[in-house]
Amino acid sequence: MKILIVSLLRMGDLVMQRHVLDRYLQKHKDVQIHLLTHPENKKLSFLFPEVQKFHFFERAYLQNLVNDPSENIFKPVKVVQNLVEELNSESFDLVLNWTHQRTAAYLMGMIEAKQKSGPIFESGQFFLNGNQYLKKFNDTFSNLKDSIYHYVDYLSLIHDLPTNYSGQTARTASSPYKNVLIQPLSSDSKKNWNLAEWKAFVDAIQSANSKVQIQILGASFEKDLLADYFTENQILICDLQEAYHRIQSADLLMSADTVTKHLASMTQTPVVELSLGSSQPSKTGIWSLNSYIVQPHVACYPCPHSAPCSKSSHLCGESISGKAFAELVLRLMGTTQSASANSNMFKIYKTTTGFNNCWKMNRMDVQGGTDVSRSRELLVAGA
Repeated sequence: MKILIVSLLRMGDLVMQRHVLDRYLQKHKDVQIHLLTHPENKKLSFLFPEVQKFHFFERAYLQNLVNDPSENIFKPVKVVQNLVEELNSESFDLVLNWTHQRTAAYLMGMIEAKQKSGPIFESGQFFLNGNQYLKKFNDTFSNLKDSIYHYVDYLSLIHDLPTNYSGQTARTASSPYKNVLIQPLSSDSKKNWNLAEWKAFVDAIQSANSKVQIQILGASFEKDLLADYFTENQILICDLQEAYHRIQSADLLMSADTVTKHLASMTQTPVVELSLGSSQPSKTGIWSLNSYIVQPHVACYPCPHSAPCSKSSHLCGESISGKAFAELVLRLMGTTQSASANSNMFKIYKTTTGFNNCWKMNRMDVQGGTDVSRSRELLVAGA
């Protein structure tokens, strides 16, 4: 069977979809996989050796054509037509739309295949071609409420795949952590913690344990910004594939909600995820076990993904101090017991498994665990 997967989302989403693809290939053995994605996502091809061919929807190029008065007004249309002709020449048996947005739905309506699954625009209307979980997924990811299922599990349920956790379990160090990586920046400023606080965090960690080696991960375009806070020896500029290999050998990754965090889910390296702004870890948190997720105690968290911060200052980031966060992480690095301090500053979760052996976030700073896991049990019990 020849299958096209449509993934017109960001890199972090594509890495999460790698876990779904693993489940899909375990159930469906004799398949050929093609992937339609953005050109920049080709940087992640090392994670997808099973993909026989990549096809690219050049969104940025199309937008530039539309805004360039020197270009023929019909050129963007021709570019899309050429892409659709390229895809239709492949004669796909099945197209899976793993992108819940209008652009992908329009393309689904133009792509020819024996079967199609996911959001589609045909005959002048949008519709969801799939089971009950497809609508639940669409509704869940259209609001700011916690989700009873992780993104990976929802996509799995849509395709009748098993949701019992089968990913990585982060190793527990038998000796003190020595090699720590930090990914402080994401593509969304709302998710970023002030770099001055990250520096205070690093200073506090190294003051408590001088043997800890800390490196700050960054892309080439972030080097000058990082250099204002960290030394040249501390900064590690690398591409995604090198970052992946560095994470594999690290004792711990500290990360904002970004693709680097999701790369770590493919390894056994424990992660402490700092979840700020529009980050919603019940939906897209670090998909590995024995990792940690830290959230702020502020009323405006989380905020809408596509909108700028609505406050006069970044309250969720400002509510956490570098020194206090360092104290928390030192405790997490040194013990597997509950972390109850700083309860007025943090919400602390540990990733584990719960009902039906699904991934879940277990609340550590209060008694009784996570409400999200309990909601899933009640929902299934009442189904």
